[in-house]
Amino acid sequence: MSTAKSAITAIITRLQGILTASGYNTNAGNQVYSGVRFFQDDATFPILTVFSGDEIVEKLTFNSYRSERTINIEGYVKDASTPTASIEDLIEDVQNAVELPDISLGGLVEVVDYTGVEEIDPPESGSDIAGVRITYLITYQRVYGA
Repeated sequence: MSTAKSAITAIITRLQGILTASGYNTNAGNQVYSGVRFFQDDATFPILTVFSGDEIVEKLTFNSYRSERTINIEGYVKDASTPTASIEDLIEDVQNAVELPDISLGGLVEVVDYTGVEEIDPPESGSDIAGVRITYLITYQRVYGA
């Protein structure tokens, strides 16, 4: 399994721990998916999706590289009365789940860096679904042919 795929799996495992019974604000850990997902209004919310983004590669030697890969976590909530508060709760939960003292994901990567958050697809007029993208950058080395 590639380092990027292993890192995404480790992040998904951390996100699946987001449950109110564990002290989080939401039960987002019940609905965590790998890859971009499309859902209906009757889906169970909150929903988290995890997928990789752009990669920047730096050549270190003739056959070794340092890679920096963006990991996107998209979160969706359905709340007609307080969507902003619900999104902020979800952001806090994701940050608390991902940003543990072990920044190497058990030695899989050199580091996991938080790079920011952005609103995605502002809700259409009358919609009570809101979304946010939380991004991290994982840095790791790999050897060509290994």
